[in-house]
Amino acid sequence: MTPSAEEIAAVLKSERDALLEERRRIEESISSQSESDETGEVRDHLHHPADAASATYDREQLAGRLENVEGLLRRVNRALEKLREGSYGVCDRCGDQIALPRLEALPFACLCLDCQDREDLL
Repeated sequence: MTPSAEEIAAVLKSERDALLEERRRIEESISSQSESDETGEVRDHLHHPADAASATYDREQLAGRLENVEGLLRRVNRALEKLREGSYGVCDRCGDQIALPRLEALPFACLCLDCQDREDLL
């Protein structure tokens, strides 16, 4: 049975809310690290080069997670826009229908599997 537009919207909004919360937590962690850097707390504890490398690695991990969350948020928002436009489930690239199992697995999918495969190769 195909879900209704209201059910799809509810799933997408729930996903968006979870992503917004994840973004908030990541930004809070980044801000906390920046404040520690500014006050010298990190510098005082980083007497060994491995400690400095670990702190740099942690910052890079947070930045990467934030980038991933932002990308997912863009995809969820695009899916919500398509739902409002009446084009939800239609591939942005080729215009074919996106398979229902794909939409069930990734409700924010805006490309059919073939177009997504091509996109991933780029």
